[in-house]
Amino acid sequence: MPEQGASDGNYELNDWQRQTVQELVAIPSNTPEGERQIMEYIQERIGEDQSQQRNAQKRNLPLRTDPKSKRRSIHVVELGAPPAQAELSVLLHSHVDIVDPDEQPPLSIFREPIPLPLPPPRWLDRYTFDPTDNRPNAAGVFDMKSGVMLAMDLAAHFEPPPGLHLTVAFLPDEEYRSAGARQLMQWILTERRRYHLCTSFEIDPQSTDDHDRRQRIICGRRGDLKVAGQINIHTQSHAAEARKGTEVDQLLALVRQAHARVFEQAPRTHTYLGREGMNGRGMYAESTSASKMTQAQFRYGVTLVPDEHEPPRSSGTVMASAMRSQETTMQEVVERLRQRIRSSFDLHIWRDNDLISYPPFFTDPEHPFIVSAAATARSLFHPHAPALRVGGRSQADANLFYDFFEQHTQALGLEGPIPVFDLPYQGGGAHTVDEWADFGSVARVGALTRKLLSEVWLNVMRTAKQA
Repeated sequence: MPEQGASDGNYELNDWQRQTVQELVAIPSNTPEGERQIMEYIQERIGEDQSQQRNAQKRNLPLRTDPKSKRRSIHVVELGAPPAQAELSVLLHSHVDIVDPDEQPPLSIFREPIPLPLPPPRWLDRYTFDPTDNRPNAAGVFDMKSGVMLAMDLAAHFEPPPGLHLTVAFLPDEEYRSAGARQLMQWILTERRRYHLCTSFEIDPQSTDDHDRRQRIICGRRGDLKVAGQINIHTQSHAAEARKGTEVDQLLALVRQAHARVFEQAPRTHTYLGREGMNGRGMYAESTSASKMTQAQFRYGVTLVPDEHEPPRSSGTVMASAMRSQETTMQEVVERLRQRIRSSFDLHIWRDNDLISYPPFFTDPEHPFIVSAAATARSLFHPHAPALRVGGRSQADANLFYDFFEQHTQALGLEGPIPVFDLPYQGGGAHTVDEWADFGSVARVGALTRKLLSEVWLNVMRTAKQA
């Protein structure tokens, strides 16, 4: 494999890495067919350079939630020592699917008066970028084709030191229902795979005003409870027919306002993850029934944070408690609204099972694996400032993996819940036409991960055993 490019201390992607990102981006993986094609590419690309590796085991696990299960699969590459004999066993996962942005103008234009006519997107084609660009714009380049490339690089070229087992998993369908992650968890449980830590290159979006370019380590992520509801307006007079359409719209608007006020009275807060509340989607009408004037359906999301001062609870307990809180909140909202709406109505909410909800999670930032990663990043990239251990602002498969390992600690023969965290690279604009990635940061994260796997984390494990 070519040496990692560097000049004046700056890390750069080598030719293999840059070409791989280009070819990954060129495959639109926002559909099941695209996911199937990209899995085929990953296997072929890894296979080109993997023949020299010892002890490399490859598996394809059919995605059982797919009606055409043979079309999509999980691809798993296992490297190094057999799992049962390894001193340190690491699970590294990446998702291959993307969210293809709608035809929207770049979000940046809305920060100033809108110019007319609207400017075109910054790229000529969603799935192509200039190969010499170190800050390319392209669909999926940030979320998370650059991370998939880093995982492929490890699967194809990394030679684990004695005592290390590494599982590299490529997962479909993270953006919609995390079906790939849930299938991998079932395989881990069936095979009784025992891991000491779980990590990923999953992104952490940064705002354009955030100019701190130190390495981030995502120690936790907020949860997201999906809620659905329905409003029914009842009337017995013909005179009321004319106003029902107005009232259902008015009622939905009032529900939004009142719910936000009630829920924000005493939100739970977390030092790293912020506070609970209605998330960015707010509350929106989903559809109306055939009798358009009498019924409206709506959906909204609730951002959840774990309790900082109590031991972690199972996701079932956390989500059930959050749903009960929402039901209590909505009862208060209904009582307030009955005083303002002339027609009689009823309002019901339930957990929305059409979309996946994510339990919140938080890994102790002082865990030795995280402390050593932060120290290594500081020594490699920014010796005059500490690396950042932060909470992520979005949900990801990490939420589910943390909960899985916590629930199955005994079944997997673990001494306790394992640390789950992410090593993101810099970029932004995920799911929009402004999507971009910093290839210098991608290269640094790749170098950091190799250092941690080849040396640092094994030493941490051996030191812990001697203590």
